[in-house]
Amino acid sequence: MKNHPFLRSLVCLFPGVSILWVAGLFFRDQFFLSRVFYCIPALLACMAAFLWLFLRRRRLSAGMILFWACLGLVSLGKMLLIDFAWNSAIDPAGPRIRLVHWNCAHAPFGLERVISTLSRFDADVVLLSEPPGENDFHYLAETLLPQADTLYAERMGLISRFPKISENGIPMRGGRAWQVRLNLEDRELRLIAVDVRANPLANRAIPLADLGRWIDSATCESPTMIIGDFNTPRDSVCFRSLRKTFSHAYEKRGSGWPYTWPFPIPFVALDHAWHDRSVDLLNYRLETSWWSDHRLQVVDFRVEQL
Repeated sequence: MKNHPFLRSLVCLFPGVSILWVAGLFFRDQFFLSRVFYCIPALLACMAAFLWLFLRRRRLSAGMILFWACLGLVSLGKMLLIDFAWNSAIDPAGPRIRLVHWNCAHAPFGLERVISTLSRFDADVVLLSEPPGENDFHYLAETLLPQADTLYAERMGLISRFPKISENGIPMRGGRAWQVRLNLEDRELRLIAVDVRANPLANRAIPLADLGRWIDSATCESPTMIIGDFNTPRDSVCFRSLRKTFSHAYEKRGSGWPYTWPFPIPFVALDHAWHDRSVDLLNYRLETSWWSDHRLQVVDFRVEQL
């Protein structure tokens, strides 16, 4: 490494990455500067701390070895104890509704790849963020769920075997959202689709506050699911208002690797599903595909009967 100044410079970044990650852990995305630190994933901070410890082990004092070991363990503990959930899968008796969400990144590898991926899940309702073009989307919908109801708006596309009752947009600065009401025969479901713009330094409190105010002002007694690409980590302070009414699907029924972006090694959770108390969440899992940089969300649920 002595003959490679670039590598020496790169290694010198390791301690800075870990220290700044700690600042992001405490302040999260409350302030502009802390948003920069909050973008550092725990996985990267953990690897940086232990690599620095390994490379400098012969030059560090015992106290500094203990310090860097503790820092690496803190970031690892944050992943395993806070980011990860360890819920057992439920084998539901009786009917269930399956909702699948996927940011398919405009189908860069072709429409047939998207169709073959979604066909694996036997979904009742599919929501695509960044769907293919409108004509391709309608072909996809007819192939996947013939005679399904569809909605293509605001860079999102809905395919549902349940008929739509109504649809309307939701004003959101720094993002896009709309709601549809679906007729489940014996009950109505309100589905809110969300797509927050991808800017790690943007103030996510603005679009999520707009969403929260709209939900509070829109009186609705129907069971509600909120799902989409929020481009916001799950532990963001900006989700506090949403958590007062809704539960996060992964935290309740998910298990294992919790991150959804990017492929092939996801290290941040950007795609989320939320539900209210009228939704009986049965299972939630994340699935990986070769054909997008985002993982798929697969949600199984029932709604309370009237």
